[in-house]
Amino acid sequence: MLFRSLAAMRETQAVEDMRKPGEARVDVDWAAAAKFAGQLQIRDASDPGNDGGFAYESGGERGGTRTGADGAVKLRGFGSMTYAGLESMIYAEVGADDPRVQSALQWAARHWSVDENPGMGPRGLYYYYVVMARALRAAGAGALPKPGGGAPVDWRKDLVAKLVALQQKDGSWVNSDNAFWESDASLVTAYAVLALQQALAPAGGK
Repeated sequence: MLFRSLAAMRETQAVEDMRKPGEARVDVDWAAAAKFAGQLQIRDASDPGNDGGFAYESGGERGGTRTGADGAVKLRGFGSMTYAGLESMIYAEVGADDPRVQSALQWAARHWSVDENPGMGPRGLYYYYVVMARALRAAGAGALPKPGGGAPVDWRKDLVAKLVALQQKDGSWVNSDNAFWESDASLVTAYAVLALQQALAPAGGK
């Protein structure tokens, strides 16, 4: 998947930086990567609720579709994809004050939930937890300002509390919805531990 590929390239970039002077190295065109990832972002000021989200499948199989002001059928953003898009932009060196990053964070605040994967309900919930925590930490987001002036969302506190509440008596986690194999306790427990690791780690890491 594109977004995990960008993460892998970012995490291995330091290896290239360690090469000896004059030795051939691989340079990534991060501007091109950011531009490509940005093409999956929904930027539609006429639909504030959807503006800033990310979607990618052609028929809206996951996040669904919407009808724009011009009558055209368009994709809706959904939680796990929006956070994957946000994370990819951070890895591609898009600044925190860039409108693309800010609009994604605003989408996240409008659709904040630890009870569901926004736009997908219980499907892919634990993967959503992982990518959400990873993206918000990478973006250095301490709290998400609620639209309308409500109390900021302490995403770390909310996520940790939810995961603690969902843990089974045997120490595992499992999703009752088997989409994306999330009824597999081994897979989902790994997701939960990774999400907790990100939520409890210092801010600003990648």
